[in-house]
Amino acid sequence: MPRLSQPPCGTTGPVLFQLVLLVVTGAFAVLTFLAKTTPFFPIDLQITKTLQSLDFPLFAGLMSLISWVGFFPQSLIITGLNILLIYGFGLHWEALMSLAAAVLAQASMCW
Repeated sequence: MPRLSQPPCGTTGPVLFQLVLLVVTGAFAVLTFLAKTTPFFPIDLQITKTLQSLDFPLFAGLMSLISWVGFFPQSLIITGLNILLIYGFGLHWEALMSLAAAVLAQASMCW
């Protein structure tokens, strides 16, 4: 059997994934350090004021639509449907853990 000069097909994917994962993890570590050591960045205030000064009905509607799912009746229904969907796919342990996470998240907001 002849010796190959290149690795067999399909072996660079996992290496590339691990490299990207390492870079993204490092970037988040740097951002975490900066967020802990700097109360706010000067550009944060400019971005906030710019977004709050926008007076486009379409933008306001988009922001309302995005936040709508996080309010009480919707969030409860969507979470329940997601858990039922996970259970319906046969992922019983995952559905149970999703239910536990939802209950614990709700309980932690009440403390």
